Amino acid sequence: MQLKMSVNEIKNLVASSDISSYPSLAESLYTDNRKQVKTIACSLMKKYDKYVLEQKRIDRLKLVENDFYAKGIKLIAGIDEAGRGPLCGPVVSAAVIMPQQSRIPKINDSKKLSSESRDKLYESITESAVAWAVGIVDNKTIDEINILNAAKLSMKIAVESLKIKPQLLLIDALKIESNISQISYIKGDENIYSISAASIIAKVTRDRMMKRYALKYPEYCLDANKGYGTYEHIEAIKKYGPSPLHRKSFLSSIYTSHAQNYNIGMQAEEFAVKYIIGLGKQVIERNYKRAGGEIDIIYKDGDILVFCEVKARSRADYGRAEEFVNYDKKEKLILTAKKYMFEKCWFGSSRFDIIGVDMSGGDKKIHLYENAFNIN
Repeated sequence: MQLKMSVNEIKNLVASSDISSYPSLAESLYTDNRKQVKTIACSLMKKYDKYVLEQKRIDRLKLVENDFYAKGIKLIAGIDEAGRGPLCGPVVSAAVIMPQQSRIPKINDSKKLSSESRDKLYESITESAVAWAVGIVDNKTIDEINILNAAKLSMKIAVESLKIKPQLLLIDALKIESNISQISYIKGDENIYSISAASIIAKVTRDRMMKRYALKYPEYCLDANKGYGTYEHIEAIKKYGPSPLHRKSFLSSIYTSHAQNYNIGMQAEEFAVKYIIGLGKQVIERNYKRAGGEIDIIYKDGDILVFCEVKARSRADYGRAEEFVNYDKKEKLILTAKKYMFEKCWFGSSRFDIIGVDMSGGDKKIHLYENAFNIN
């Protein structure tokens, strides 16, 4: 049997149909002999099955709140924080009162969502919430009162900032000072609807703050690592020292060894500059910063513009210099080099060298890795 509709008409019908009608619509389409129509029917059922599974997941997330709604408690605030673990930046908490009938698809623990999904959900949550607020505690306060107390304080601030006073607080893993009844739930961000919503608000708020901070302190790549202790971030702290955003109490071994590491790095650069000049080359710039990266030395080798990364080795067994310029580092160096060439309108030849300075013995040894990687 074949329906008296063109494929385009069927597609338009599907586009205007509610997902709840997909099973009956698919059943009709299955009777059509056309392969393309049967494919549409299969697609509808797959979407409907996903929809049903998501509805069941939302039902599970709302079990706790529904019990309280049944007892007459209508204003329930979910509370969660973001940023307890990073080396820098604030800890941010959110308090969110969602409508009793709210069923926003894909709400989940923020850590289980992509940044794109979090951003979309943030808009849906803030637009539909009965009330929501955030509490922010900066890195200096974290150093003064410790991160656990700072997290609790940020939660307290968020609750007190709500324009509508909740009847009950559902908090992820912690308890706070409040005259409002509260219940703490382990893994609440994974299992309770309003806490999941709060986790998304807190995470997106903090991530956006870190992106703004990255513009002011580009050397730490805060837009990418959000302040967490990635290899690249730790290396930047060793090289530049902590920024005003860093939590000094979190840096311990990194911070205490910074001065020594910084001095070693500066000495290595001085040796590298003398080495380049000794080869008869012209050094034209040092420590050029752009695009979230830094190039230690820029020099001319005849008609070739050379960008040079300097790596110091304080121990003989520390490894070769080129081993410590990983893929991410190369990408940032290449982007920075291209920015420089654009600014200087350079259209000639260019290359990237690495100079390793072995400072483990009495005599400093220089190792030049010419054309270490391709800029293009």
